[in-house]
Amino acid sequence: MNRMSRSVVGKAERLLHELRFALGAGKVPVEPFRLSDLARASPFFEEHGWVLIRDVFTEAEIDAFRADVLASEREGLTGDLLSNPRLSHALLDDRILRIATALLGAKPTYYGDSSWYSSNTSPFAIGFHKDNADKFNQQGPDWDGAYPLLRIGIYLQDHAEHSGGVALRDRSHHTTDCLVGQPFAVPSRKGDVVVWSFRTSHSGFVGRLRVFPSVFVPVTVQNALTVAKQGRYVRPGRLFRSMQYPERLVLFMSFGVDGRHLRRYIEYLKTRRFAIVLWQSSRYTDAMRAEIGRRGLGFIDAPAQVQGMDPSAASEEHHDPPPDMFVPEWTDAATG
Repeated sequence: MNRMSRSVVGKAERLLHELRFALGAGKVPVEPFRLSDLARASPFFEEHGWVLIRDVFTEAEIDAFRADVLASEREGLTGDLLSNPRLSHALLDDRILRIATALLGAKPTYYGDSSWYSSNTSPFAIGFHKDNADKFNQQGPDWDGAYPLLRIGIYLQDHAEHSGGVALRDRSHHTTDCLVGQPFAVPSRKGDVVVWSFRTSHSGFVGRLRVFPSVFVPVTVQNALTVAKQGRYVRPGRLFRSMQYPERLVLFMSFGVDGRHLRRYIEYLKTRRFAIVLWQSSRYTDAMRAEIGRRGLGFIDAPAQVQGMDPSAASEEHHDPPPDMFVPEWTDAATG
């Protein structure tokens, strides 16, 4: 069998694997929690690799976030959320820090990994992937023990009834295999917060069927139906439900527990072009630094560490870092 034939067979096997999930191999019990339930949400997060927190923000707050994201887009604000005068309050919101603290089980540390997303200007992809550094090497350091890094997504529109939200694979945070775990579209509503482990498989821009909205259509099929050859997103037609608004807007923010995993991940990000570009656009005022300290948040100033680097020399694509990548022992995690 030649290489092309093996590729076709492999794709067919993956599609059949995914169709078995879609046709009822078991549904995920999506149990939303509230801020008052964070003590129960923490063990759920540890077991499942994700959690949905209901009604963290009001609809009015979400609409204000939408306005600030669109304004940031118009004004060309490209740094992280902390350096964004319109959106830094979202990152430092007491409710967000309570969630991060409860799910990490320790003081969260911020290191400049956050952003706003708009489908008007940013690229997108439908496909399951992971956020950690060792995406393919199961023997890599990322998979040695607990991995206390998490991503928080505030989706600024409804995805319980509409398309365009995030999909997760339940209990997928124990393996590099992105085909493991029951996939489902997270039914987030305006005001909810979605949290997942860096090791959890997830995909953005997933669609909901008009007739059977809880059935998860394999991402390969969704790509064929909703992605044009030029990489543009095709608005769902008769088969899928539409998005609530023309623009898909999201706030992403990441926190970790200071230690070997977080510091290795920061060193990994220094090999990625997108991270260097983001960090070089992020400058913090003394007032921002003081606010971080006032809120009891750990802080590593990764943006300051990359100011002299050449982004063009970094990788556009992911490559698992070497297992023995140097992990610095900074003496002051508050300043980097």
